[in-house]
Amino acid sequence: MLHTGVIGPRGSYFALSTYWAGNADTVRRLVEPAVTPEALSRLDDPRELGFFAGTMFWTRLDAIRPLLRQDTLGFVREPTPKDGTLAHALERAMTVLPELLGRRQYDCDGTVMAPRAVRADPLPQWYRDATLAAKAEEADKAAKARHNRDRAPGTDPA
Repeated sequence: MLHTGVIGPRGSYFALSTYWAGNADTVRRLVEPAVTPEALSRLDDPRELGFFAGTMFWTRLDAIRPLLRQDTLGFVREPTPKDGTLAHALERAMTVLPELLGRRQYDCDGTVMAPRAVRADPLPQWYRDATLAAKAEEADKAAKARHNRDRAPGTDPA
């Protein structure tokens, strides 16, 4: 277990390239002091790394210690933007830093822990399904609002 970096839930591992543009500079700044230039260059291809997104995970404290020195005044107030904040960069860095340090990554389905796949799909299927469902719900709400507006007294439905 000494070489373990992070253990996270199976199905919550996203490719680092997911929403990378808004987070790349901050993730690089967060991990740079702790890794070699060669390890840092792995961030140049964010499809090769990933992070456990929007969830809880287990990590060895010594694998993320450099990240724990962050000034919490850098966090934005709730509700947060969808992406590009210090919190989003830390979410990624807490999985990426241990990997850049050569630590092993594992995922767990609640019963079985296994080495994490070498590469993640850009977006897990459950996330794609949830996004499609949310878009369909928004479209339904918009259609109902248009229908109600068109039926309101004194409006021209044409």
